[in-house]
Amino acid sequence: MAHPGALDRMPEERAALGLFCELVLGADIGVGVGDIGCGDDRLDPFLAQRGLAPRGLDLSPEMIRVARRDQPGFDDEVADLRELPFLRGP
Repeated sequence: MAHPGALDRMPEERAALGLFCELVLGADIGVGVGDIGCGDDRLDPFLAQRGLAPRGLDLSPEMIRVARRDQPGFDDEVADLRELPFLRGP
């Protein structure tokens, strides 16, 4: 489990995530993104602060329990990568 503020000490990861945010926002495809394998959900606050609407998914019920406890303002749920609960287009 990551410590609060761990991303603050990871400049390369912040830069890559910042670029990801810019690309998503610049593509004009909406702001919803899936954090697949979210674990304890440490990325969602970063993504949300940059204008995205993250949805955390993890196979582990325990990790989702921790994510909901530590990041209560985000939509996190148990899900399998092979059966993602996102709406499908036509």
